[in-house]
Amino acid sequence: MPSSSLAAKGYGAADAMDEAKRMQHEEEGRETAAPVSAVIAFSGIEPEPALVRGLSAASVVTDPGQATHLVMGGDPTDQSSSGGRTTRKSKSMEGAPGTQVELKRTPKLLTALNLGVQNVVVLQWLIDSADAGYALPLSASEAIASTARKSARSSRTTSKASAQQMTAAGTNSLLYTLQDAQKEREYGFSMLETLARQRPDQTSSSIFNGLAFYITPDVLGVSAPSSDEFARIITSAGGLYLGDEVLSINNTTIPPEWVSAMQGHRSLVIVVLSTNDAMAREPHLPSWLSTAVDSSGSAALRSLAGQVLSMEFVYLSVLRQQLALQDAKRELVLRAIA
Repeated sequence: MPSSSLAAKGYGAADAMDEAKRMQHEEEGRETAAPVSAVIAFSGIEPEPALVRGLSAASVVTDPGQATHLVMGGDPTDQSSSGGRTTRKSKSMEGAPGTQVELKRTPKLLTALNLGVQNVVVLQWLIDSADAGYALPLSASEAIASTARKSARSSRTTSKASAQQMTAAGTNSLLYTLQDAQKEREYGFSMLETLARQRPDQTSSSIFNGLAFYITPDVLGVSAPSSDEFARIITSAGGLYLGDEVLSINNTTIPPEWVSAMQGHRSLVIVVLSTNDAMAREPHLPSWLSTAVDSSGSAALRSLAGQVLSMEFVYLSVLRQQLALQDAKRELVLRAIA
């Protein structure tokens, strides 16, 4: 399991605020590098196109798969609207803005993580970027490295300019990356560490390679993603989505269309996602699920065969960008079919 939140270890917010006073926006008053283009999507918050227009080389998209930056959640500072543009009433902050917004596992966030987005930030990043006139640089990997260097009180030989550039990007990530310490502990992941592992050329994840997912009826929707949203979460992580339609009670074998789809997709194991209430409405499910156990594939995939898991298996796996296998052996199992 990935390590817990950096903030939970005592790094992050306090260190970032100390450094920010000295380093944030230190590009002001001296020549700066060419602005980095930013393609911005919003989730859990109304889009702010007026703010985006304040950045050079920036645009807004609705598809998280096209974004370089995902702006999440609510605004952590007092705001007012002036002339169609959001402005701050106060710049005073008790902690890093990114630590003041609750982490919500929205379909856009989960899809964006699968598709390689490297920046998951709060609205304050966009506000401060608009003030600066360009997208403030971010580097989750430098944020992790800088806190590790500070913790070990070690030094690294770099040029002054290089050190300043890396520290500015790292400091910005500590300030603006969405980091909900309580939720990160609960979900067993670190947002910064997940983002640091993303690749710029990543077009999809592979965490669900070899897996096909069936969701029992009445599980999706309302507070859960819709069927279309969940399908993209699964497929963007390399999995096959088998749908959530009601299966015939008289059908005690795997539907033939599933077999065909799995062969074409090279899926080896069916994973059933459900709730305890929904399982009670699927009395035939154990009969054909027991036939879905496949001896091929890796040991990790075989450990999932023949089990009914909660939706948390998908959510945790995506946040960590690795299969939540230990959880699937324990608290996420709703039923194990012998």
